[in-house]
Formats: sequence, structure tokens, C-alpha cells
Amino acid sequence: MGLGQYHKTYTAIDPRLSLRYLLTDKLALQASYSLMQQYVHLLSSNSVILQTDLWVPVTGKIKPMQSSKYLAGVFYELSKSVFFSFEAYYKDMRNVIEYKDGVSYTSVSAGWENKVEAGTGRACGMELSVEKREGRITGTASYTLSKSERRVENINFGEWFPAKYDRRHALNLLLNYRMNARFDFTAAWTYLMHPSIQEPNNIWSLKMDQSRNTHLIGKIISESTFAGAGHRPVGRYFFRACKNIYQYAGRIWHFRHL
Repeated sequence: MGLGQYHKTYTAIDPRLSLRYLLTDKLALQASYSLMQQYVHLLSSNSVILQTDLWVPVTGKIKPMQSSKYLAGVFYELSKSVFFSFEAYYKDMRNVIEYKDGVSYTSVSAGWENKVEAGTGRACGMELSVEKREGRITGTASYTLSKSERRVENINFGEWFPAKYDRRHALNLLLNYRMNARFDFTAAWTYLMHPSIQEPNNIWSLKMDQSRNTHLIGKIISESTFAGAGHRPVGRYFFRACKNIYQYAGRIWHFRHL
């Protein structure tokens, strides 16, 4: 039941299916499917000045997020203590929420439902992992390649754009050394690709008179030093009002990974 302006009870079934097939004593195939509902939303601000993450409940206006996840994997026993695995997944999401363009991020608790818009999402990726389970020295090494995107009708002209926590590459190393029955040492190292950042490519200014006719004032900034081939363009807009004339300022953004 949501705790927003309108109260409503949601009921759903979350089915899960998992299959495992042994090709040999050392080689196995696995596949799974799951349909899940989430009754709280992670509402994130992508502002450079004020970045926030808030958990907000479902309400009569904001429906639960729903996702379908498909996973397939191969597992192989290299030796009695060393195991290799490869997994790939695809996930599609519905009823994900994002801030509307031009809204204020402050005072979110007051009328936050009117500041967000629902859309869809998708994520896919693969993971390679090697694990040593026995012996004085044990550990795990894994590499993940993933991609997560969102699409909202009135953001980025309705095109797909990277999610805030879209991390393309991740490398994890874990090492355990057992000296004796009383002492052991553990070391861990993680490498993560930084989430996508938004950099302005062009900024222009338009004005709209009281008859709602739009006039181009001029480009404020031309090409950004960060704009280049292969960067994905994503549009973001903000609005400001002045006396008698409505000023509009727009920005075209490029995403890149550090």
C-alpha cells in the first residue's frame, strides 16, 4: 500500500523458473526466468550540483515497478577445486520513474508524484568467473560487462538514455590465504567503470512571446571540448521565466564513460 497522496493496495504473483541440465560430470547448463514486482522506487537526481537517491513508495498514481529477467549460463569444473562459469542475462523493466525535465529537486517530499514520469528500462550483460574453493589459497576472479538504459516519453525526445548507475565494466578479485586453523588473511580489489556523465555539446537560447511564437536568440556555447564521435547524444531541457517574455534554454548532452 502506497503512502503518497492516494492509497492503493497492489497484489501480484512473482513466478520463478530455474532449469539445470548436466551434459557431463563436469559440464552443466542452467537457465532461469523470473517475473518480479517492486513496491518502492529508487528516485535519483542526475544533477551535477545536487545528486540524491531517494526511496519512495508506490501510490495510486505511481504503480509498482515490474521486471522480467532471463538468464542462461554454463558451468564447468576445471579441476577438483577450480570452477569456471559464464552467465548472460537480459532484463526488461516497466513503470520505472525519472524526474521530469525542468523540475526542482528540492522539497521532494511535497508533491513528488507530480515531479516524476514513468517509463521503461532494459539491462543486459554477461559475467565470467573463476573460483578456487579448496586449498590454503582460495579466491574468486570475475569480470562483468553490462548495460542499463531507460526510456521516458518526454526525456531525450523519447529515445533510450543510460541509467544513472549504468556501469559498463566491473572487475572483482578476492583472495583468501589460510595460514593455520586460527589465522587467515583476505584481500579484495574491485574495479568499476564510472557511471555515465552528462556534458553539454551545444547550448542555445529561444524566446517565446505571449502569442507563443518561438524566436531563436542565438547560440550561447558552440562545441564542447568533450564532444566527439561515438558519444551518444541525449537531450535535456530546463525552463526559466522572466517578465512578459518566456525564455527557454536547451542543452544537448553527450554521454561517455571515464
